[in-house]
Amino acid sequence: MCTIEFIPSVKVKHAKGTTDNSEVWFDYWLEHVKEDISKYQSWHCECCDLDVPINKMVGAHVVKADNSDDTIYIYPTCDTCNKTYKEGKADDKEFSVPITELIPLPD
Repeated sequence: MCTIEFIPSVKVKHAKGTTDNSEVWFDYWLEHVKEDISKYQSWHCECCDLDVPINKMVGAHVVKADNSDDTIYIYPTCDTCNKTYKEGKADDKEFSVPITELIPLPD
């Protein structure tokens, strides 16, 4: 018998009014999800739905799209998406991510 684990997803969007220290935050995200990505050449950006070279991924600041809490989370997106959906454009793009991979910004 095979057991499949279902991991729910949640819709997120880029946060407004956050700093842009995204390379450091990508490392912070990796530290917390404990996934060894050193073997990967690319990563799938859920925001633009493209496979992107791993060195073009950053830790984006995101919030839940339904505003069910006021927590700011870290989740990887490509640098292009992270720079595109800032401030006034943050509400323009929602995308789904595994809820287990949303890492809260440290206090």
